[in-house]
Amino acid sequence: MSSENKAQSQLLAIEFIKVLYTLIYTARIHKDNNKLVKDCLINFKGILDKMTKEVDLKIQIWRERFHFGGEKLRPGRDTLNINNEMINYFASRGIGGFYFLKTSQQATFKDLMILIRLL
Repeated sequence: MSSENKAQSQLLAIEFIKVLYTLIYTARIHKDNNKLVKDCLINFKGILDKMTKEVDLKIQIWRERFHFGGEKLRPGRDTLNINNEMINYFASRGIGGFYFLKTSQQATFKDLMILIRLL
């Protein structure tokens, strides 16, 4: 993987964590039919589709860091708090990772909302 592709993958992974964070916390305080939740779902679906366009997406949490496809995520100062909150959120639920298949592009908004509610 070229350094340009690696940097782009890192940015996409950071954006994925930010969007997932926003979706989870928005869904905690609003019902599924709320406009904010719907907008967050659209953003999440969009970034998930980008990340699973060519390959399956494997996200692991190891040593209090996210790893996307085996590469350690290096969040910047502006996203470090969100990154740490998400790691703590998943750790408190015993979740050590996710695996999204390429076929996740076929998931409906309802399917994704069920996933978020389960989290």
